Amino acid sequence: MLVTDWTVIVTVWRLESYLRISRDAAVSAYVLFRVYFQIHASPFTGSFWLDLPL
Repeated sequence: MLVTDWTVIVTVWRLESYLRISRDAAVSAYVLFRVYFQIHASPFTGSFWLDLPL
C-alpha cells in the first residue's frame, strides 16, 4: 500500500511539474487516467502506465 501511495504522489508531482498545471488539475488527470486504465487495461498491463517516465 505504501508503494502505491508513493507512486500516486510522484505521478501527481510529475504531472504538475512537466505539464505546469495546478495540483487540482493534476489530481483530476491522474484519477481520469486511473479509471480509464482500470476499465480498459488487461490484467498484465493495468499498472504498467504508472511506471512510465513522464
